[in-house]
Amino acid sequence: NGDISFKLTPDTWTNQGVKVEIIYDMDSNVTKQYSFDNSTWHNYTAPVTVTDNNTIVYARGVVGSNVGKTAQIKVEIIDRLAPLDFEPRYRISSSSISIFVDGAKDADATAVDGKSDIRGFKYSIDNGKTWTDEKKSNVYTISGLKMNTTYNIKIQIIDNAGNVKTSSTKTVTTENLELPVVTHTPTEWTNGNVNCTIVY
Repeated sequence: NGDISFKLTPDTWTNQGVKVEIIYDMDSNVTKQYSFDNSTWHNYTAPVTVTDNNTIVYARGVVGSNVGKTAQIKVEIIDRLAPLDFEPRYRISSSSISIFVDGAKDADATAVDGKSDIRGFKYSIDNGKTWTDEKKSNVYTISGLKMNTTYNIKIQIIDNAGNVKTSSTKTVTTENLELPVVTHTPTEWTNGNVNCTIVY
């Protein structure tokens, strides 16, 4: 009855539907059919779209009352669930902020959505107006900042299907390292003791 194969588009993790093209290597007199439950069959004329993960597509060829062998494929690359909620963490100095995520996790799989796992991170210090390019690392340091200045940091976590979870905003202020003021008395040459006062 010929061979049957399948082509998925896309063929990697996605948060959209997946087109399933069924390739029948059969004679032209064979009626090409597909099914989602291996019970109710439809004539195949064009790729079918699968919207839920774990969906099985069945295919077969039929000539009159003769039913050929059934082939099947299970679609396991659909994930529409964003990563889990998280809080951004940070370390500050007078001129830099290190932003990081502890234990980033993707949402667990369900009956209709897979778990594609974490792909990368984006970082912002202006409350999400601008973002870095996607980074592999869960730690990112931004240098060359002004001391004693307030920044609003955010982090985005992206999974392999392209789902995004954005953190809440954390307001942080870089350290103030202004030099202390030192005064002394007397201020003229002396052969006695000098009293120094340091004001921070």
